[in-house]
Amino acid sequence: MKKICFLMILAFFILLMACQNTPTDEYVINKDSEIFEQAMEEENNNQCIGFPDSWETSYKKYNGNLEVIIDAEVIVNKDVLNYAVAEIKPYYIPIDQANKIINAIYGTTDVYLAITDMTKSEIEERIIDIKADIQGANSNNDQSKVEYLQSVIDYLYEKLENAPDEVTLYKYNGEYQIIKEDGYEHHSIVLRENPLDKYTPALEIHNTLESKYSNGYDSYVLYDDLSKETYYISDDTSSIKFDENPIFETQDAENAVKIANAFLEEIGVKSRYLVDMLATTSGYGNNDISGYVMIYAREFNETIIQPYVQFGGSLYNNKIVNEEDYIDPFINESLLIEVSNEEIIRVDWSNIYEINSIMKENITLIEFSQLMESVENQLAVKYAYAENNQLEYSLYIDKIILTYAVEPIKDKKYEYMLIPVWAFYGGYDYGEGQELSDGSVLEGKQPELISLLTINAVDGSIISGK
Repeated sequence: MKKICFLMILAFFILLMACQNTPTDEYVINKDSEIFEQAMEEENNNQCIGFPDSWETSYKKYNGNLEVIIDAEVIVNKDVLNYAVAEIKPYYIPIDQANKIINAIYGTTDVYLAITDMTKSEIEERIIDIKADIQGANSNNDQSKVEYLQSVIDYLYEKLENAPDEVTLYKYNGEYQIIKEDGYEHHSIVLRENPLDKYTPALEIHNTLESKYSNGYDSYVLYDDLSKETYYISDDTSSIKFDENPIFETQDAENAVKIANAFLEEIGVKSRYLVDMLATTSGYGNNDISGYVMIYAREFNETIIQPYVQFGGSLYNNKIVNEEDYIDPFINESLLIEVSNEEIIRVDWSNIYEINSIMKENITLIEFSQLMESVENQLAVKYAYAENNQLEYSLYIDKIILTYAVEPIKDKKYEYMLIPVWAFYGGYDYGEGQELSDGSVLEGKQPELISLLTINAVDGSIISGK
């Protein structure tokens, strides 16, 4: 199973400098605060004049079940004096760009659509396989699985009635396939190198518009060569930051970056920056490098928007009435490219958006020391599951980064903005070792790529998460 990880650098505590004219309210998780709205309405916001270079503290929660150790470098682009708020809009992948992507992947647009319908013989074979699975589920007294598998068989029998005897191949005609239903519109291209072989490389390009079943829109590109299964290397080198890691200083790694950058240039993707790399291997448990994954981030206001910053938010935010009404929030863009043997074998580009307008040129940020007063409570709430967990969690934070994240615009459905946030990065420290429920043992520091906590830099509340 692929495992994404990295270790961030440690730093020493230095006395903080303050930001001028900041609010003094008590900050809590997910509160429906008016502070942000007030800050947006202020005509003259004071600039932030400085931040600490580092922060150090530690504490325990839930009778010691959760220990938090913060020994972190505070990372800020000190050339940025004004922090803007921007409205974003969905990025629709135009057909011209879609064709560039197809040509960059396959070397031509003369390709076939992937086959989505099964023939009668394929459906009959699938029914036989599922019936065997039902026998196994019955032997294990797993009634819920039996009921689910039976529903699949019922569905397949319905499909069998009108299934074709043979598949029909269709060439790509240079246009999106469009599906329109009530509350839903989807524009898609799904291609396969060999449409008769489901294990050959497949490319999907999608634009979802006006969907009442999601956050309103979605665009993504996914290319995967299923014949080349790879695994992330998780040896001692995986804990070293990529720009300091000797395994990424080789000619092979440099060539992989050049190939990925050339691909982005060819398909017209601009203003993306390489922020991390991971090494891959062709066999599970094998640490011989076979390829590299390049992780890119976009920039706004001379600030790199950190990958996976949205994961530091809360799952249900203060704007949700109840869980039944909950819809996954639109989150920051993700862009990964994997290169092996000097060819691209995977592209994953999702949650794509563009700047629509600047809502506020300069917004006042909360004083950093006041922000950190709320962090203890916010971490305790976010990781409250540790209270009843048999394992003791030691959470460490070694980077606190001022960046941007996506938030819903209040009282406006499916409308979003980029706001300045503080993202807390680190991981878990299992000390000399802890045995997990599956019998595996983790020891030492296990870094995470995702943000452990992400806080609105204006009002100190936790952002909407993923």
